[in-house]
Amino acid sequence: MSTTDATATADGTLDRVVELWRELFDEPDLRVGPDDNLFTLGASSLLAMTLVARIDREFGTALDLMAVFEDPTPARMAACVEQARAAAPLLEEGDL
Repeated sequence: MSTTDATATADGTLDRVVELWRELFDEPDLRVGPDDNLFTLGASSLLAMTLVARIDREFGTALDLMAVFEDPTPARMAACVEQARAAAPLLEEGDL
């Protein structure tokens, strides 16, 4: 396990992704660095899919599952969230 903690992003996306990792592993004190590998920490592909579903639900995104398997790190997942948010059309108040 990493001895490095995640660094904060401006809006806390990376920190929240790290918290979701901790919830997935059911280890609130798990030290997760931005470049730690999900599979090296012991996750299976099923857990990875569960994590992606939780991230999608949390942030209202639809992450590319293949991107997560290619680079299964908190930094990459947070970057994917940011990219998805930037690409999503902004909703107007009446659309909600």
